[in-house]
Amino acid sequence: MDFILDLLFPNRCPCCGTFITFDKLVCDECELPVIKACDKCGKLPCECSVKGSFAFDKVFVLYKYDGAAANGITAFKHGDNTNFAKHAADLLARLIAINKTDESLIVPVPMRFKTLIERGYNQSEIISRRISVQTGIPHRKDILIRSGKSLTQRGLTAQMRAENVKSYSICDVNLKGNSIILCDDVLTTGSTANKCAELLKSKGAEKVVLAVIATTSSNSNK
Repeated sequence: MDFILDLLFPNRCPCCGTFITFDKLVCDECELPVIKACDKCGKLPCECSVKGSFAFDKVFVLYKYDGAAANGITAFKHGDNTNFAKHAADLLARLIAINKTDESLIVPVPMRFKTLIERGYNQSEIISRRISVQTGIPHRKDILIRSGKSLTQRGLTAQMRAENVKSYSICDVNLKGNSIILCDDVLTTGSTANKCAELLKSKGAEKVVLAVIATTSSNSNK
């Protein structure tokens, strides 16, 4: 089926637009090496001494948010090409398996309903569902909630982001004893991840591991 669809809608690399075979997600040149960011704050260089403690306990991150990685993320957030999210999810699933984590649940960062209708999908959920399929860890998208009255985080300053995350909430659920993988696309100031991790722990979660595709530079508010 993929081969037939490729004849009608030729497959392109989401990072550079190059035509690729139907069974690939990115081209060879855009197969980026995984960075060695801090596993506590997810930043390169480490920002632990600057930002202090975090509600999440560990971070898996693949790339710095620039170049091919930024192009790939933009493609699936605004260009309806989910290849890069799938490619990244496969790599994150591999990291999770290699590290032999004991997580019992995978949860995506929620999206505003208006944005979900406009885009047609939540990019964080695409990542989380594919990791769930690859690892066998159960997936729940109904635990975290985001109010429609909030602003999109894109373009907000760090202070505005910290205020905006008040729009996140959690359903009435018992997470006692659970270790949770929280999935998102980009780690910027950490406000969203911190808030979501706090909410999960408020319902009894013992540990929250953040899995993201990319991390921004230290002086970025993107």
